Amino acid sequence: MSELRIYVGPSGDCIAGDRWGRPDDEQQRIQKDFAAGVRLVISESLGEIRGFVPAYRSSAEAFYAVLTTEKTETLNTAQFVREVQDLFDETDDWYVRADTPEGKLLETLNSSTVTTMSPRIPTDEVATGQSVRIGIRDIETAGEQLRAVRSRLSEQPPKLYVLSLSSGVDHVSPDLFFHVSNRYDDVTVLSD
Repeated sequence: MSELRIYVGPSGDCIAGDRWGRPDDEQQRIQKDFAAGVRLVISESLGEIRGFVPAYRSSAEAFYAVLTTEKTETLNTAQFVREVQDLFDETDDWYVRADTPEGKLLETLNSSTVTTMSPRIPTDEVATGQSVRIGIRDIETAGEQLRAVRSRLSEQPPKLYVLSLSSGVDHVSPDLFFHVSNRYDDVTVLSD
């Protein structure tokens, strides 16, 4: 059983889903994600996927969606995207914007095509629980590589993935961190 909530990015106000049944610190996580440029978090320990959603209501706005599942369920990025899309499609005059990098990330996360994982991603370190930081040029490629790593390490996945536009995210300690910036030419392993 899954549950989807939608938050306004800057304020962290919950505008859709069970506002009263959400964890106490969820709104704070959304506000911190927004301030830090985080675009996607997959947390196996919390049983949730949180992601930036570029959308339109009466104007272009920034939202975050949180999909929570039973902790025994496998977190599925395609399910996350489908549930977000369904919620926005059900509401008159709301839609997810596909014309933004984050909109393209959502399309990538919903794709059934599995991309070949870059040989530069140190899967042995990730599989053994070491924290790995990857620099990557664009958000779509980051999404493709995240899906490839999750597919490759499906038996023993990292507990926490983060994809961010900022190189420094202090409020989460991911096992696998993707820093998206045009300063990288290719997939680059970053030192701490």
